[in-house]
Amino acid sequence: MTTSMKICIAFETSNTKAKKNIFKFKWIQTTGTETYYEIPEDKQNPHDHHELFALPKVKNILKSMKTRGSFRTCVISLTPELKGIYFDAEEDVMFRDEYLQMTYSPAYVKTEFGGELAESRNTTELSSGKTKENKKDFKKIKDNFVLNNFDGKNVSVTLWLKKFESECMRCGVEEDMDKILILRLFLDGIAKEWFDSKLIILGLETDFQIWKNNCLDSFCETSWHKHREAYSFRYIGGSLVDYAFRKENLLLNLRNNFPTDILIDLIVTSLPNFLQDRIDRSNVTTFEKLLGELRKLEGSTKYENARNTKNGKMNKSAEQLPSLTKADKKEPCSICDKNGFPGRFHPEALCRLKNRRFNFKQENVSGSIRTVNNVGVQDELNEAISDQKN
Repeated sequence: MTTSMKICIAFETSNTKAKKNIFKFKWIQTTGTETYYEIPEDKQNPHDHHELFALPKVKNILKSMKTRGSFRTCVISLTPELKGIYFDAEEDVMFRDEYLQMTYSPAYVKTEFGGELAESRNTTELSSGKTKENKKDFKKIKDNFVLNNFDGKNVSVTLWLKKFESECMRCGVEEDMDKILILRLFLDGIAKEWFDSKLIILGLETDFQIWKNNCLDSFCETSWHKHREAYSFRYIGGSLVDYAFRKENLLLNLRNNFPTDILIDLIVTSLPNFLQDRIDRSNVTTFEKLLGELRKLEGSTKYENARNTKNGKMNKSAEQLPSLTKADKKEPCSICDKNGFPGRFHPEALCRLKNRRFNFKQENVSGSIRTVNNVGVQDELNEAISDQKN
């Protein structure tokens, strides 16, 4: 008389939703025999076997399965209720008045060494060979991600994690453990050290959401440094288009949902006033149109002339200033030295005293040089300093 049965439960992809994983009741084996009976594909869902899945032993088995492809087999003692569901009066295996298909090679079996192995016609993705392939695939999947590495400093952790999850969805990385393993490949510096420590504390079996929350707490931005840098970044010279891209990138690293008109306003208002006035606000409705206007300015003769003269609040850009070699930076200004101000280090082309003439009367006393008429020198010096301030 049959008093128990062996069952197999697997954690597989839902038949109706490819991205959803569910538990499935795969087969029954009558104790003391080599015969297995397969549960029909359309009747493997837990809600079809409410009485079986309500057993404490089965509930504990379900808790132990967290990743797709895992499965468990166990022996269940038959209560009168279960026996009436899965056996007829002659103890032939059935379910809901349907006799089950007998097989000697079910989807999942035990190996002779006691380890669990998937051998199936329909579950090739669960084989050990696939597991090895998945390990190789992580680096290949990483190459498909459009995402920069995170070092805990370069970008907002909130925005970076949002991009990471978006790329996981696009590249088909769905399992929590896979996300955690992929995450490791995108970390540098202190962020990589954070992962190593949390791996010991949290482990790979933990939900990805817990890892995400811990990452947000660990790298939460508390200072205003990035905000100051983004909002105060202004154009002082060089390519207008390069400036626009740099300003946009700084702003979007603060928040990626800037309204287009606000983003354009912040970029344009950080230009010098005379350049702002040459951009028709009504025509600049997108960032791309703004780039077009900036390219026109760069190519116009008026803009080139304006760059070479003082106009409004804009002084000569860094691009127009004479290039400074290492030798220039180390040698004192000869003009200042000749006019009685030795030890000043700046390019002679920028010297404020190059158009001035100082008359010093000097006389040699005991081999040393003594400067006379100090009052006159001081008056000239004060006047030069006043001109610099103005």
